[in-house]
Amino acid sequence: MRVDVLNRRISPAQAVYRFYRSHPEMDLDAVTLSKENADQAAQAVLEGSVDASFRPLPADQIPAGISAERLLDASLELMVGSSHSLADAPWVSPADLAGHRIWIPGIRPGTEWAAFYQALSEAFGLSIDALGPELR
Repeated sequence: MRVDVLNRRISPAQAVYRFYRSHPEMDLDAVTLSKENADQAAQAVLEGSVDASFRPLPADQIPAGISAERLLDASLELMVGSSHSLADAPWVSPADLAGHRIWIPGIRPGTEWAAFYQALSEAFGLSIDALGPELR
């Protein structure tokens, strides 16, 4: 089985690794296709060069012949200074962030996460600043 993961350090890749550790008899190969192109990953599944792919892809962009399931929801972490108005909050909702400048450097146009943050900012009236380097 050949499985595409977006990045080998994130949760889906770790799930594939844990699966392999618990089933070492499986012939499993984890690969990383283009980081910016979910369409390429979908095409690879259609062509059979990979058996599965862990990618966020809007439901209206899933090609015929592929089935998709939502598998993982991950929390987003908010980091603020100790004097920030949200510093003592045990959790915040997206609506609580309205009116604050949110800095998320490295959002690349055309990527799945760029679409996510665009939809988030539109839904909750957020100001997201993507200027700056992508620090990995």
